[in-house]
Amino acid sequence: MSARINALRAGLDRGWTEFRSSIKSPQDQGFYVFTALITLRYLFVRRNTDVPGTNLAFVTIALPSILGALVVFNLVIGPAYTIAMEKETARCSVFEPLPTA
Repeated sequence: MSARINALRAGLDRGWTEFRSSIKSPQDQGFYVFTALITLRYLFVRRNTDVPGTNLAFVTIALPSILGALVVFNLVIGPAYTIAMEKETARCSVFEPLPTA
């Protein structure tokens, strides 16, 4: 097995482990629910607004932007939070070398 495939498998395994722990975490669940409710409320309030100069509803323009912003925010904050928490508990497995790489 090549080193590239091995590294890819290790990364996917680590990502799946972090995803499962994030789903089980009450703090993460609270954040997901809070951001979803805020987003839905904003889109509901602006549902009858049109984008100036077009026939498009504001919601059709805003939804992809909001989803993109949430994805980028989670991509930056998620690993930073994980590293901070692991460093605080002295378990920083992110910095440990892979045994088979």
